Amino acid sequence: SEHHGAELARQLLLEASSPGLVDAVLQLSVAAGSDQHARLHSQLRDLFAFADGRFLDSIFFVLPQLTLSLQDALLPYLKREGAQRPELFAAQFPEASLELSLTLIDVLSNLDGVAVRDAIASASASPHPLARIQALGHIEGASSERLRKELGSLLGDPDEGVRIAVLKAMSSHQI
Repeated sequence: SEHHGAELARQLLLEASSPGLVDAVLQLSVAAGSDQHARLHSQLRDLFAFADGRFLDSIFFVLPQLTLSLQDALLPYLKREGAQRPELFAAQFPEASLELSLTLIDVLSNLDGVAVRDAIASASASPHPLARIQALGHIEGASSERLRKELGSLLGDPDEGVRIAVLKAMSSHQI
């Protein structure tokens, strides 16, 4: 049957994909030129379409180094398997780019559990004001006193980009 064939293909792929092999593929994707990214997207999606959570450490190790488009190729896997290891998300926030931080907050916000909530809360220590606002908005809600204080201080920031980002966040959270 078709289902049996797909399950067999999944098992073969998992057995052939050791963490060391996946680490090597991910490291190659970091070094790949932009002309190779489209092919890598497809290959990474195929590889992780069947994968279980055993490769989360490998992915999070290289995730900040990947291009946004390669990070996006891994999102379905992170959404499916991420609830197992929310602490890996939390560990990214101190060093992650704004784009990656917002993506990780979005993935976490669609998962459940106390550890997931704690991981989102850890984004409130991000160096990126918009990431902190998003995290506080998800954890404490739009009427949170901490969120309002953070917004107030950021609205007075000398950097015009920060003020604009805060206004956009206020609009998206309807504050």
